[in-house]
Amino acid sequence: MPDQLPPVVPLLLRQVGHQIRLLLRTPRAMSTGLVLPVLLLVLNSSGGHVTPARLAGCAVLGTTMTAWTTHGIGLVAARESGVMRRWRATPLPAWCYLSAQIASTVVVSVLAGAVAVLAGVAFFGISLDAIGAIGVLASIALGAIACAAAATAVTGFISTVGSAFPILGLTYLPVVLFSGTVGDPVKASWVNTVAEYLPVRPIIDATSHALDGTALPASAVLVLCSWSVAGLLVSLAIFRWEPTRTHQRRPARGRAIVAAGVAAACVLPLTVTRASADDFGYRAIHDMSATGKDLTTSFYGQPAHGTAPASIEASRKDDDGKVLRTRPLCAYPKVARYLGGGSTDSASSFYCAVGY
Repeated sequence: MPDQLPPVVPLLLRQVGHQIRLLLRTPRAMSTGLVLPVLLLVLNSSGGHVTPARLAGCAVLGTTMTAWTTHGIGLVAARESGVMRRWRATPLPAWCYLSAQIASTVVVSVLAGAVAVLAGVAFFGISLDAIGAIGVLASIALGAIACAAAATAVTGFISTVGSAFPILGLTYLPVVLFSGTVGDPVKASWVNTVAEYLPVRPIIDATSHALDGTALPASAVLVLCSWSVAGLLVSLAIFRWEPTRTHQRRPARGRAIVAAGVAAACVLPLTVTRASADDFGYRAIHDMSATGKDLTTSFYGQPAHGTAPASIEASRKDDDGKVLRTRPLCAYPKVARYLGGGSTDSASSFYCAVGY
């Protein structure tokens, strides 16, 4: 394993590729983002033709469903299942993980919109030149960034995976319906005014202009850029890596079993221990036969003085006993954080810190 992290660009590209593969393997992303818009084109076609405005609405539907609901639910699921916490404990920078999440969502969202546009060009009589295609891709990409940034911010207010879909769905469906994505826009003037400042209507307007061969409206671009910046700023302020902890009282019997297990682990003459819940597979917190230390001292320091170790160094060894990797195990609620330099296989390159 290399002593240093790869350069920034290759590291980000690898993470983006990893997240794209995860999205494409999600049935929700494939069915809602890629298949549903094409089905709506078929249902809304008249004599094998659709209008550019209707094609723009269907393309934007696939884009926004992927960038809003699929992205938001995926983030909440990754956080609540502990995936984000495990990623955060690795040397991978936090900005790289979040940037890859949003970038991969944008790529898949643009793919969803592009599939709908290609279907309209191939089967429903829409003509599109190279300049118009670039405009369509630009408008869809801007919309995907705006929706993904806003959805990332909303996930900070969602506590469980079960509540993710209702919250994201209830905030998404009214905007889609008011904006005229799957039908005609609402007639009420105040609704149209509000919809112009929400992220969906500007995407439809920009995509419609691109399909007609005209320049993207500056007002739509400005609204989308504003949503992107606002979503990212709010995300930086409230984004959470740790899963939500439910405050449930542990049964007395459970506490007794845990206490007994800890006591047994501290007094038995173990030679090798294995961290049962450690995804990295570290072994041998201490080699008892080599060091002569006991786990009571390691875990509790000097109980009479009320002290405890700030961290315990864990190591991974090969079959010959050679140490391959060391990493500090920090006292809760602290976690191991990479210093940003030095070998990623050495505990000296990490420090214990609270939060993420």
